[in-house]
Amino acid sequence: MPYYVRPCLPPPENIKFSGCVIFGLDTEKTNEIFNKIFMENYSEQALKEFKSNPRLRVNVMKTIIASFNCQIHHEIIKEKIGFAIWMIGEYSLSFSDIENGLSVIKRSIGELPLPNSSKDDHDVQTCHWFEECRRRLLIDGDAKLRTQIAIALTKLIDKQKVFIHDISAGKLRQERAEAVRLIASLQLLPKPINLGRATIAFYSGEIRRCMRSICHQDIELKQLCVNASGENLVSLLSKKLQEQRDTCDQALYQLVSTLNHL
Repeated sequence: MPYYVRPCLPPPENIKFSGCVIFGLDTEKTNEIFNKIFMENYSEQALKEFKSNPRLRVNVMKTIIASFNCQIHHEIIKEKIGFAIWMIGEYSLSFSDIENGLSVIKRSIGELPLPNSSKDDHDVQTCHWFEECRRRLLIDGDAKLRTQIAIALTKLIDKQKVFIHDISAGKLRQERAEAVRLIASLQLLPKPINLGRATIAFYSGEIRRCMRSICHQDIELKQLCVNASGENLVSLLSKKLQEQRDTCDQALYQLVSTLNHL
């Protein structure tokens, strides 16, 4: 019996965790490797087995992606969020996993630049990964996590090119613009106070490299990044993204209207 994972993407911040259920003959092995990678001391051995078994790799990746909205699996990965994000960027190979990986990262972070934290941040019902990650980015100044997010987004966007028959050109441009806007917004967050200048410069350089990598795939994005920076760049990217969304909505409306008149 083939396995499947019930779709399990992060909810808006006001929605509680749900469970994720994985069915099939490989469930036990999948959970074993997943637990070893994130919980036990011999994760190197588990990663070796993970890499050598394509079917197992697919199962584990779906579990990792699902974990961002599963109470049980979330408890396992929450201490290694950066590693989980790296895994998503590095080993998401199928079109569905790439799409879900992009969605899970973007929806978990939310809109950037981040607002100031409020008293609601400590509400038991809302202290999910969504809020934990936002606090780490804003308050703790986790430069490494920012960089891991930027690198994962860049890798996922780059992998989308392989599936040009599964994604429209307009949708691909929209994904690129959204990723660049998010990465550019990471640069606007407060600088870490516990890191030296050289370390901060290194992480900032990596984030800029990610932006350039995506922009080189799109001439319009490249021109925007050359001519603007900081908050102005984020504002221009937001405007461009909205225009792209409006264009896609209009094209879809015209297609539906045409089909209705056939």
